[in-house]
Amino acid sequence: MTSQNTEALVDFCRERFEAPLAVADRELGLIANLAEAIGRALGEWGDLLARMELAQALDGPRARALVLETVFDETLAPPAWRVLDELVEAA
Repeated sequence: MTSQNTEALVDFCRERFEAPLAVADRELGLIANLAEAIGRALGEWGDLLARMELAQALDGPRARALVLETVFDETLAPPAWRVLDELVEAA
């Protein structure tokens, strides 16, 4: 995965850590795992809602945006959040 967001995350790690590439590599792997988990959860939510009589279909892109903005925006450093957003959107 190479993108401007990934490069920004690596640069951010260079500024903050003594072993920036090792930290960046580990963080990128964890962010990828988090993106997969979010994608699975959104899919499961959509499947459950599709079976319910009292629910409308899940608006996937809106749900993704809301989860990322309300849960992870304040939790992750901005470069990490942008990589997560990119990975979840690509999934």
